[in-house]
Amino acid sequence: MGRLRPLERMEGLVILDDLDSDALGVYCVMLARYEQLCKLLAMASKELKDTKGDPEAVSDAVSKLDTMSGKMQSVERNILQYAEKLGLTPSGRVRLAQKRAQAAAAAQVDPDGDLFGD
Repeated sequence: MGRLRPLERMEGLVILDDLDSDALGVYCVMLARYEQLCKLLAMASKELKDTKGDPEAVSDAVSKLDTMSGKMQSVERNILQYAEKLGLTPSGRVRLAQKRAQAAAAAQVDPDGDLFGD
């Protein structure tokens, strides 16, 4: 398909750690399901073109297209939710960067803090 796989696209990013492996696995499964649904949608579209105007065949093909479209929308929502949680969207990366910056700031100790005994 020419698309890079999720792990290839993430090369060089330092936003995930070992604790994210399960979520990343589910994200990859969702992407694979989406690709399969795309293939099924293409097959259903071809089936609709091949109906030759037979009302029953048209109805069946349209029903399959509607079903595939609904399933695709559901999987797309799941993909976006996992991508957001994993920091794979622009807003997700900003959110994770802000969390890291806050954690780093909280972890910094004032080197002169013990001199003034507040």
